[in-house]
Order: sequence, then C-alpha cells, then structure tokens
Amino acid sequence: MLALLVLTACAPSDTSSRTFGDDSTPGDDSATHDDTSTPQDDSDTPPDDSSTIPGDFVISRLDASVNETIRSIIEVRWEQNGSSTGHVAYRFEPAEPTDDWMQSPTRSFATGEHEELLLGIPYGSTVTWKIVADADGDEGERTTAEQTISNDPLPTGCPVPYVRASDPKGMDTATHYLLGSVDQPSGSSNFWAFILDRQARVIWAQRAPADRMFLQIKPSYDGAELLVDYNSFWAAFDNGEASQVARTKIDGSVVEVIDTPGLYHGFTETADHSILWAAYEGDHDEWLLEKDAAGDQRTVFECREFQDAIGANEYCGSNNVSWDPESDTIYWSWFSSDTVVQLHRETGDAIRWFGRLPGSYAFDPLDSQFWFQHAAHLNDDGTLIVSSHTSQYAHENVARVYTIDDTDEKLVLAQTFGEGDGVYGEYIGEAWLLPGGNFLQNYGSNARVREGKPDGTIVWDLEWLGSDFMGRTLGLSDLYAFAPVSP
Repeated sequence: MLALLVLTACAPSDTSSRTFGDDSTPGDDSATHDDTSTPQDDSDTPPDDSSTIPGDFVISRLDASVNETIRSIIEVRWEQNGSSTGHVAYRFEPAEPTDDWMQSPTRSFATGEHEELLLGIPYGSTVTWKIVADADGDEGERTTAEQTISNDPLPTGCPVPYVRASDPKGMDTATHYLLGSVDQPSGSSNFWAFILDRQARVIWAQRAPADRMFLQIKPSYDGAELLVDYNSFWAAFDNGEASQVARTKIDGSVVEVIDTPGLYHGFTETADHSILWAAYEGDHDEWLLEKDAAGDQRTVFECREFQDAIGANEYCGSNNVSWDPESDTIYWSWFSSDTVVQLHRETGDAIRWFGRLPGSYAFDPLDSQFWFQHAAHLNDDGTLIVSSHTSQYAHENVARVYTIDDTDEKLVLAQTFGEGDGVYGEYIGEAWLLPGGNFLQNYGSNARVREGKPDGTIVWDLEWLGSDFMGRTLGLSDLYAFAPVSP
C-alpha cells in the first residue's frame, strides 16, 4: 500500500493548527457574538448567546470557527437542554443582490451538544448566522441572536474564472454549483480542485499535493463523498505508479485512500464501491483494472489484446471510463483511435464499439463522426454523448449526442452543441447534459466552460485566463450531500 497522501487544501498557514498551505494570509477564526439577550434573575440564567424559549428550552454556548482544512467553511457549535427540529440560517457579505439567507438541512436535534457546517460561502466573507429551532411541543419556531464570523481570504494562486457571459434566467435550475479542476495560471505546477457558485465565486478549493494533479474529481456513485484522484502519471511522470483515488468529505476529511497503480486518465466507481480505472501498461498498451471494496484487484480488459483480435494496430490511449449501472457494462473511450468500446464488466468481453477501429458502428450522417473524443458516456435516456473535434484536422470543440441503432449498427446524430461557435481546445475537453436539458462543456487545454441551451444560446461562459489544462467539470445541486454526519 502506498503511503497516504495528505490533501493540500486551499488554505493559509496557521500556527495554531495543522498547516496545509504556505501561500496565503491567516484568517480570523474568532466569532463576534451579539450580546443582546435579556438576563434573568434566577441561578439558571443562560449565557448571553443563548435563546430561551417558553417551556424552559434553552440553546446556549454558541460558538463558531473556520474549518482547518477548507477555510471557506464555517463550523458552528451549540448546546441545548431539550430536543428540537431546526437548522442554521446564514448569509454573508459582500453579497450580490440575489443572495439571501441560506440554511443548513433541517434536522432533529436531541438534548446535548451539536455541530453544523455552513457551506457555499465565498472566500473573504463575513458571515452572519443564527440557529432556528422548533422545540418539541407547541411553542413555535424561535431563533437565537445573530452571530458573526469571517472566513479566510482566497489563497494566493487559487484560480478564479473571468465571466464572459452570465444569464441566470437561462441556467439549469437544478444546477447550483460547478465542481472542477484546473491548473494554476502562468506556468505554475500547482493544480487545484474547486467548487464555484452561480456567480462564479470560489466557495471551496484544494491544491493538489506536490507531484500530483487532480484530473477527474467527481461525486461518488452514492453521492455521499467526493472522489479525488491523486494522478501521478502527468505530474511525477512515473507512468502512474503512485496514482491513488481518495474518498473525501466536503470538509476535507479523508475517508479512504485507494492505490490505483498506472492510473492515467479515467476512473469510475460502481454501486458496490469498486473502482475501475485505465492503467498504463507500457509499450502503448492500457488495461482496464478493477479493485473491489475489499481491496482485491483484477484485470478486466486489455486494449492491445483486443486490437490484435480485430486486426488493428493503434496506440492505446484512453481518457474516460464510465459505468452503466443498468447493463453493468463499461464505456471506455480511446482518444488515440477515435473509438469508444462497450465492455461486459464481469467477463471483459467487448460488446460493440463506435469510431474508427475495424468493426465499429457507422455514423449517420457520415460527417457526424467524432474525432479525439473525450468524456464518452450514456445520458439518462440511453443516448451517447461525447466532446469531439469537428473533424479529424479541425480542433473546434463540439458536443455530439447520438442514438444507438443496434439494428443497422450505426450512431445516429441527435443533437449538436457549439458547432460554428469557434471555441477551440486541442486537448482534453468534456460535454454533459444537465438535468433541464442544457449542455455543459469544457474545452480542456483552452481552460473555458460554457453552458448553453439546446438551441445554442449561451447562458454561462467562464474562462480561466492563463490556465491551459482543465480537468473534469460537473454540475452539483447540493453541497450538504458530501458533508460528514453531524453529531
């Protein structure tokens, strides 16, 4: 087992706690309390930061601090002498006119001490918060006095996008955040994972450890964790020998680190918590490997062996591994041969393949063939989506959606996004369909992300000036899904 890597967070040095970064200014972890509650004359008078509710329900010992790893996150704590249902309401300054009170998930709280995370707050904010509680009984909902605390500023080097266009009314209504990864501008070797809100403010970030890069960060299959790849192939140039995948929570805590030797580009997770990844095997070959939850590893598929069987002799270079739970099959995308192959997960048998290799399904129309495709995967309706160059020699990036016709063995073009817009990305790139039907596309070596309607109308356009390597970008609906269980 390789040694556990420690995440280097988008965080400043702090001599009072563990140090995760050394390139930014310490923030103020102190909370300012509004001491406006009215004292009582009996010996059970609560502290001034408490809320006394008829029926002797008391919330006391309110406190807050900045999370030691992700220093945009605020941790609040309190104690209560009875059970209740409630949440923490919070807002921040400086704020946009559209910003309003946010809230943590509503929960049932027993008598005793409790903690909650305040998520979705941009770096460099002053946060006002209060506890909203409905004590068991008929007293009604009550709130504590408002408290304030500031989180840390955005650390030096953390990339911030330039907003080229923004039309909130046209954005996908179920997508509230953007998860992604990008290199630090101006030739730095640092690589960052980030989450943005819809105002393109950085609300969460981590810097990759030395000699590692984040290439395909993504939610776990069950949506409870973030899967972070410590890719050594492109950072340490060790053929991926030290590559790993970590299961993490949004507060930066690491649940598990999984060795994935040879990890090159793509990986995915299945419902039983197995990890599948494309492993570099030298001599222009790649194997698809699987490690189950118990740590047992096996080889599912060998690219060179498959090509020999179909009479092909092409370099094996892939960029995405996608699991289809309905069929328990894998869609493996090879940019080097402009081909996507579908495999039985258990047997490793090739079922069908699309692209340029012998035996591939045809394209309808012929000029809809994908080239140097990335992020090939199935949509919820069974169509196949890829990010592609418009032709073999033109590097304009487009998204193409195909229906799969097994009768005539062809891919039929159903939708195209971005063609003729003149946005180019020579390497990498991805395309996704958002829940409401909008396209989300990033342009890889042209560090840019666009969201657009099916008719091509652009509603969000972000560019990371000076960066030239963009990894995975995905829309998120909720941040609290990735939070650890509150005590």
